[in-house]
Amino acid sequence: MADEVHQEQQFDLQGYLRVLWKRKWLIIGFTAALTMAVGVGTYFQPRVYVAKVTLLAGRDNPRLLTSDPIPGERIGQRDYLKTQAAILTSRSLLQGAVKRLMKDGFYGQVDPARLEEKSSGFARGIQSQVRVQTADDTQVITVAVEGGFPDRVARIANAIADEYSNSNEESRVSMANQAVAWLTTKLAEQKRKLTAAEDELRAYKEKEKIIAPDDADPFSTLALGRLNDEYLTTRFQRMEKQARLATMKKNRSARSAQGRSSAAESLDADIQRKLRESLEAEYVQAQVDLRNLSQRYGPEHPDIITLKERVARIAKELDSLGQPAVRPEAAPQVTEAQITDLQAEVTALTQKESALSQALEAHKAQGRTLSRTAAGYSLRKQSVDLNRQTYNDLLSRLNDAQLSSQIKATTVKVLDRAEPPRSPIEPQPARNLIVAVLLGLVLGVGLATLRENLDHRIKSPEEAIRYLRLPLLTVIPGIGLGQDAGKEKGKAKLVTIEEPRSHAAECYRNLRTSILFSTGRPVPKTILITSAVGGEGKSTTSANLAVVMSQNGRRVLLVDADLRRPSLTRYFTRRESGGIVRLLMENCRPEEAVQRSFVDNLDLLLCHDVPSNPSELLGSDRMFGAVEHFRNQYDAVVIDSPVVISVPDTLILASRAEAVIMVHRPGAAARDMVRHAREKLEEVKANILGLVLNNVDLEAGRYAYSRHRYYGYGVEDKEKVQKGRTGKKA
Repeated sequence: MADEVHQEQQFDLQGYLRVLWKRKWLIIGFTAALTMAVGVGTYFQPRVYVAKVTLLAGRDNPRLLTSDPIPGERIGQRDYLKTQAAILTSRSLLQGAVKRLMKDGFYGQVDPARLEEKSSGFARGIQSQVRVQTADDTQVITVAVEGGFPDRVARIANAIADEYSNSNEESRVSMANQAVAWLTTKLAEQKRKLTAAEDELRAYKEKEKIIAPDDADPFSTLALGRLNDEYLTTRFQRMEKQARLATMKKNRSARSAQGRSSAAESLDADIQRKLRESLEAEYVQAQVDLRNLSQRYGPEHPDIITLKERVARIAKELDSLGQPAVRPEAAPQVTEAQITDLQAEVTALTQKESALSQALEAHKAQGRTLSRTAAGYSLRKQSVDLNRQTYNDLLSRLNDAQLSSQIKATTVKVLDRAEPPRSPIEPQPARNLIVAVLLGLVLGVGLATLRENLDHRIKSPEEAIRYLRLPLLTVIPGIGLGQDAGKEKGKAKLVTIEEPRSHAAECYRNLRTSILFSTGRPVPKTILITSAVGGEGKSTTSANLAVVMSQNGRRVLLVDADLRRPSLTRYFTRRESGGIVRLLMENCRPEEAVQRSFVDNLDLLLCHDVPSNPSELLGSDRMFGAVEHFRNQYDAVVIDSPVVISVPDTLILASRAEAVIMVHRPGAAARDMVRHAREKLEEVKANILGLVLNNVDLEAGRYAYSRHRYYGYGVEDKEKVQKGRTGKKA
């Protein structure tokens, strides 16, 4: 059972194509209906036109000024484009565009009192019709407006572009004016602060009696430094002169030139040593003063510059003292006049040194007393300088902002204005019809597949072989029923008698051949014909099979064993006496129950009445004995039995028959029911020869049954067949 289910689930491409061919009219009809519906809908669909205007939305203003008073944007390119797109679709900007159109009479006459209300309503109406397209790598924005009239959408798109451009320029001018107003207020406030700081500095100078100009520092240490330098220079000169005078006096009485020369050299070395010590001390003091001043002032301060020059000069003098003195070849002779002049220079330098020392001490004392005054003056002077610098900066920016508000420059430019579109974007008949056809085919195929999957009936020989796992003995086309077709009025047609050259007759002969050669030797004599449910044509098959077997020269007995619904009387005229019921219920001999038919070599055992206990009669020993008797008397016994599913009669007969043939009419029963009938027959060890597909419409299923058609049969000219029938009747 599991193998059978798996076999059903296997994908069969050829079978799938057969399904599509079989359901072709469903697919074509569904596709045609859908295409027609889409075509009608497209015809009545409102036309939609799109007008596009292209804008250049630059981010940077033209740099006409050295400084921009309006702060620039701090967002990225993508965020900027999204912002501009949101602005273009905003209700406020669209309302401005609507007002422009109202002034031009686009919306007809509008009451001025209701201008805001009307413009707001129209703006909300066109807000859903505006689409904005942007590209990340450019600053170009495309505004598309949809509508039902080409001229109107073009005018609306151009109005939006103009309003966007003007609003951008107005926004820039408004920002510039706001900057001017803000800078003017700040400038006046800064002016008041500067005036107050200058007044405070002036009052402080008057209070402390400071008479230095505003651009000079009255507490500068420049004078003190110069005075100290002059004092040290005078002192060094005095010490040098004094040392030289003492040496000249000491060595004046020396007699030897060599002695005098040695004394002079000793004097020079002593003078240089003392001078170096003095310069080194002065160099250290200058470094200390430079460090102290550097903590208060910057490197450009005059006092800092003076001290640096002083340090460099002292360092240069120290370098010059380090060089070796040139030894004179002969010491000059010292005179009294030279000593007198040198003494006078020493006296003058001593007096100058004393005066400079007194002035230096007085200046230092004054500086110590004015330290607090200098600190106050410095703070007030710094406040004045800071306020003046801020005021000058604000004044410069105010001038730039005033010029910027007067410049007519904008970053938005209309590249391509909108023109009335020539054709609508919706509907698109060609596209809609193509989509409808493709969609109809897909849905039609799906519908056909679904319908086929929901239909569990066996409809083709391949399905019979696959699902039932039975050999297919033959495929019999539909032969129909007709009046005056048999030997007696109202009887059903025996196609093997009425149309022996027809396709159906040949199929019955093919069935006879299949039975004779299906099981080898010996050929089965008792052949049971049955079906899963009623109405599948088992009685028709039994009658025609018996006829073709008798036409082959065999003695055949046709038994109507369907005691519940006997059907063979539709094909043959029954005799009043005899019959299978009388054979089973009365002590009637088998020869008395059998009757002759109008077909040579064919005898009949028909059912004259419907008994109350058919199962018991068919399962009785008398029935089996009769069958065995007939088997010995005839070459073949064809038994027309009841259906398998409803009653147990068939199973009783199938257990004793030598061969069983199942008949199935496509569409009469689900494949599960037919398979269940086969399984029930297998349970009683029935020898199932195969399956006969009966009443098959070969024209409707031409693709599915093409391999089962026979060349030359069933395709005779209908006029010839009709002529033959007419001649026969005549």
